[in-house]
Amino acid sequence: MSEYKEMYLKLFNEMTDIQKIAEDMALKAAEIIYRVKQTQASAEEIYIASGSKKEADAD
Repeated sequence: MSEYKEMYLKLFNEMTDIQKIAEDMALKAAEIIYRVKQTQASAEEIYIASGSKKEADAD
């Protein structure tokens, strides 16, 4: 019986470790997505500003 208990505890610990790793990866992915969206917004602002500058230069 103790052999099964050891196997169960080992499996439980491994599953807990895997869950922790998955949570960390999900957090890192969310951070990356946030940074990408920030970069996209900045690029859009630069694009819009450059368009406004071109219009001002044309006048």
